[in-house]
Amino acid sequence: MRLVFLTFLFPIFLVSGQVPPPKQRLLDSLHNVLGKARQDTQRVNALNKMGMEMKSFAPDSALACIVKARDLARKLRYPNGEVAALNQMGIIYKNKADHKKAEACLLDGIRVADSAGLEELSAKMSVNLGNIYQRLGDYQKALDLFFNSLRFFEKQGKGKIYGGILSNIGVVYSLMEE
Repeated sequence: MRLVFLTFLFPIFLVSGQVPPPKQRLLDSLHNVLGKARQDTQRVNALNKMGMEMKSFAPDSALACIVKARDLARKLRYPNGEVAALNQMGIIYKNKADHKKAEACLLDGIRVADSAGLEELSAKMSVNLGNIYQRLGDYQKALDLFFNSLRFFEKQGKGKIYGGILSNIGVVYSLMEE
């Protein structure tokens, strides 16, 4: 039944502009949190989560939420929230095929993460940036980012992420052979 929903019904919700009920409940809950949250990290996190949940069916609204999260995180000097926002912005721009803006957001996020010592977030964003370079056909940059992230996650014992990066590397090598 779940497969039927994901395969057939969920795209209908997206096309019709309606939000699936489970996601709507989550968005309503986040909206309530935002209504009560002060201008603090809780608000940044709720804005980021709301934007992340909306990006597949309302990317422009999601982007507006995430930009607010980024701006507030900068004001609060909250690097985790700023990096999360920049990462989501990069993903939204990538999905909109605006690769230059996606690259700028991800590079900015990596810079913030590195300066705050957030190595895992930096490595995850590097994978996303590698995906941008892969789409742009800059395979060597993509591979460099993938291999750097791979080394980091190998040391951390993060097998799930590690496997995904290996898959990305395989795709790039396959594209290079064509």
